[in-house]
Amino acid sequence: MLQRPAFIPSGPHGPAVLPPGTPEPDEDDILRQRRQQKMEDVSAAVLRARQRREEEERRMEEQRRAGANERLRQLDEKSAKKDKVSVVPDVVEV
Repeated sequence: MLQRPAFIPSGPHGPAVLPPGTPEPDEDDILRQRRQQKMEDVSAAVLRARQRREEEERRMEEQRRAGANERLRQLDEKSAKKDKVSVVPDVVEV
């Protein structure tokens, strides 16, 4: 009688075939591996989410600073125009 190779689930690509002579993993090992893989997947997803949030916060901070710098520049221009107008002496008629 032919002996079938042992199949174990391994990720999204379906079952993997164990090489001959390799002991078949028991259910506990399989469950432990699945749990470990899920934990790694969740950790990676959390890390990506944290990086996205930090990048978004950096972009928002840059936009806030750019807006503040633009308002400051406009205020400086307005102030410079007022100073220029007030420095010009009145025309004296002779």
